[in-house]
Amino acid sequence: MRYITVALFLGRLVWAQTTTGAHGPATFEVASVKSDSGRYINLTGGPGTSEPERISYSGLTLTHLITIGYDIFEDQLSGPEWMNTEKYAVEAKLPAGTNREQFHEMLRNLLTERFGLLLRHETKNTAVYELVVAKGGPKMQRAAVSVSAPGGLPVPQSLSDAPITDKNGCPVRAVGLHGYTIDRNHPVPCGTFRNVSTLDLAQYLEHFVGSELFGPLTARVHVTDETNLEGKFDFTLHWDFNPKLPRSVAAEPDLGPTIFEALEKELGLKLQKVILSLEFLVVERANRVPTSN
Repeated sequence: MRYITVALFLGRLVWAQTTTGAHGPATFEVASVKSDSGRYINLTGGPGTSEPERISYSGLTLTHLITIGYDIFEDQLSGPEWMNTEKYAVEAKLPAGTNREQFHEMLRNLLTERFGLLLRHETKNTAVYELVVAKGGPKMQRAAVSVSAPGGLPVPQSLSDAPITDKNGCPVRAVGLHGYTIDRNHPVPCGTFRNVSTLDLAQYLEHFVGSELFGPLTARVHVTDETNLEGKFDFTLHWDFNPKLPRSVAAEPDLGPTIFEALEKELGLKLQKVILSLEFLVVERANRVPTSN
């Protein structure tokens, strides 16, 4: 079986082209950026992971790198088409104690330095999904006692724990651990969520809904938490997690409900679409070939 285990730490940052602190621009200790022909995306290391002082990224487009550095969604960025096809690998060493905001700052400065990146800001109306309580109220169970890592960061679950399943074949995630584990090959793919808030869930849904609507695993859509529910919850959710375009009922077998259907039926929550004015980034200049390391 194939499992995905994730603990996400997402935030919203104020955008800046190149950020300079008291001692100059925030930079990696060592960084390598080069073209990459890899077929698959790999993102390893960084703040909040088991390797906080290094990153190893491969198979990423410049679009991916910009959205990571500026913590935005793909639909908030526009630029030349090659930004979505040319791939790159980034290896970098981070100073000890680097937090996520500082890491994003370092990546933004690296992109400016190596790609000559120049951005312009615009404001546009775009679709946003609000996570709200459905008619009948929430159906989630309050979480067990939280187990946290030093510094208050969520404890990631080891992939070695993944093969353990419950009586229904869904992956078991240790009580108290923060995050989720997904079995994509279950007859009806299912995810086990532990010690998560509705804000955590909204942030996870940015990826799940993006996969449901657009296909790529890296795609994200805007999801905000409007439930007004406090505390942490434990639950299992069954839905067709396989990233793809909207299903063709005639051509594809039924692999379970969509994420929209599962949320309402199993959790008593729903996603509703609204139109909001958001800030966007437009790439005015970027070099296709990064400068040498």
